[in-house]
Amino acid sequence: MDRVERPESTSRGKRIALMTLVLVAAGFAVLVGTGALGLADPLRKLVAACCAIGSGALSVLQLLTEPARKKVWRAVTDPKTVGPSLLVTVVVLAGSIAFTASRGDGGPKAGADASPSASLSLSPSPSPSPFPSPSLSRAPNPYGGPATMVLDERFTDPETSDWHEQDGHDQGCFFDNGYHVATTNYYYECHGYAEYANFTAEVTVAMTRGNGGAITFRDDNSGGQYYVVEFDARGEFTARKIYKGGNKILVEGKGKAGRTQTIAITAVGPAVTIYLGGVKVGSFRDEAIASGSIGLIAAGGKSSEIVVSRVRVWSDSQ
Repeated sequence: MDRVERPESTSRGKRIALMTLVLVAAGFAVLVGTGALGLADPLRKLVAACCAIGSGALSVLQLLTEPARKKVWRAVTDPKTVGPSLLVTVVVLAGSIAFTASRGDGGPKAGADASPSASLSLSPSPSPSPFPSPSLSRAPNPYGGPATMVLDERFTDPETSDWHEQDGHDQGCFFDNGYHVATTNYYYECHGYAEYANFTAEVTVAMTRGNGGAITFRDDNSGGQYYVVEFDARGEFTARKIYKGGNKILVEGKGKAGRTQTIAITAVGPAVTIYLGGVKVGSFRDEAIASGSIGLIAAGGKSSEIVVSRVRVWSDSQ
């Protein structure tokens, strides 16, 4: 009897081993296919787990004796158990797939759930700003007055500047390692675009031709009325109110001499304070003009030029 059953048992074992190899190969094929189709990683893991369980079950059957395998096979193929077993299997697989989908942790998605790098690459680039410094709001105002810095102009790029080029190099405004204001006829003025009411403006300026210049503020840009602080290389300054039909000296004095000066003006309501080199040199009160732009003037002789390297403005209104 042993000689008759042993070949059958051996043949059955070979078939089981072959079925195991086929199932494992099918599992790898399914994994490759689902990956190619872009299915989620958890779904591929679920398929792999099912294949592993199937191959493991066949391996266990291979270790059983022939009578035991026959009993298992009869139990599996019994019509009374096939239906319920298939139903349980379908329910478990459906539940697992539904759980995987609900977690939403699959492959790449479009739109708002895409990876940060993809989202950033699709975002539009911001428009150039005339206020490039990222720390404007944190820069303190050393002169008192408004605390919020709204402009830090270094005149490096005409396209993003708060001032504009006009006319020519002999008489006009242009960019060349700073902002140049030049004149061959005693006087030339360049305006910024922004208008301020309460503010502090700090201007760093070098007098390269001639002997002086000026800063205007609360200017309506029509030449009708504004305030102006005139300065020269001797350190002398004069603040005037310009209005239609005349002008009025409001304060004058002297600070440290030099062809390069840092001049600051703080204007809050009618109160105006003037600084040269960080030192307060004068103040006045006048209620005639409440707001306007800031301007730069070359006016230190028939042929004059100033070069402004930096303008900073703090303001609580604009």
